[in-house]
Amino acid sequence: DMLEANEKIQQMNDKLNHLAVTDKLTGLYNREGFYGNVSRMIKGNEETGLGQSVIIMYIDLDNFKYYNDTFGHGVGDIILIGMAEIFQKEVGNHGFVTRYGGDEFLITVYTDDMAYVGRLAKNIYAQIAHEDGFVGAIRRKLGKNIDIPKEHRISCSIGISRRKALMSEDELERVVKEADQVLYDVKNAGKGVYKFYALS
Repeated sequence: DMLEANEKIQQMNDKLNHLAVTDKLTGLYNREGFYGNVSRMIKGNEETGLGQSVIIMYIDLDNFKYYNDTFGHGVGDIILIGMAEIFQKEVGNHGFVTRYGGDEFLITVYTDDMAYVGRLAKNIYAQIAHEDGFVGAIRRKLGKNIDIPKEHRISCSIGISRRKALMSEDELERVVKEADQVLYDVKNAGKGVYKFYALS
């Protein structure tokens, strides 16, 4: 019957839309999903004329290449999934997580509370430390004992930027760029830490 057919088509479309905006490996939003999400939020705000507070955490995995090169891409995938789960779990419903590129992630939080985001970063590092380089998961995958030297264990560097009132897509691009800039400083200074964009 027509109604049922329409419902099926709708479901298929929803599924396709979902696939278009999510990353297949991690289930996180992809770049397109990120821009779609924030754009919808900006459009909603245009009606009220109020900007939205937003903080972007730009995350880059440290030592990811070591895992890929040493154990192969299957293990690289375990790391990406494991890290994605940590980000997701720590953010909860305070924001959303995006796989922005290979081993780059964004956490978007609709707040301007820097203290909260500082705690969030610390909690992420605590969870990563707790995973101990994901050695257990890798042993299970490879079916053998492995050891990962401390200095090669997976971690991440985080650059953080914020806007009190985000009003446009251009502004969004700038926030992401700022967070990326700070991330670059972090990487050069020694990795495994987070840093805020120097707020004027």
